[in-house]
Amino acid sequence: MPRPAGITTIQAGFPLSPGINIDSCVCGNNANRPNVLRNPNLDTSARKLNKWFDVDAFAAPAQYTIGNAGRGLIWGPGTKNFDLEIGKRFSLSKLREGASLQFRGEFYNIMNSPYFDNPNVTLGSSTFGRITNVSNSPRQAQLALKLIF
Repeated sequence: MPRPAGITTIQAGFPLSPGINIDSCVCGNNANRPNVLRNPNLDTSARKLNKWFDVDAFAAPAQYTIGNAGRGLIWGPGTKNFDLEIGKRFSLSKLREGASLQFRGEFYNIMNSPYFDNPNVTLGSSTFGRITNVSNSPRQAQLALKLIF
């Protein structure tokens, strides 16, 4: 009797830190941050690829100042993936002692779930708050037949 085997992966998204595309503090380093006006995270039912978080919750700071945005304010998209392997071994002992035929099927990302890249978190960018890429492969399957003698 074949026993299926599987690997399930469920991960939450990574915390992301917002940035700004201008050097508002004129300090020449990566300390440029926008100001945060309210919680930028949308409810999970309100998140869309074109608006992953509330882009209106950010504003550019005044010249020669650093914004008040902290690190890890925005949660990126998580992932759910399921891989499956099934197989069966058939005895061929009538042909030769110890001989068998093994059939195996391996299926990756069987639910065909996309794993979206993180949204753009740079204030002033044309894609601010949007997810523009998928980083995993679609569903894949492979079948194998092995003769053991």
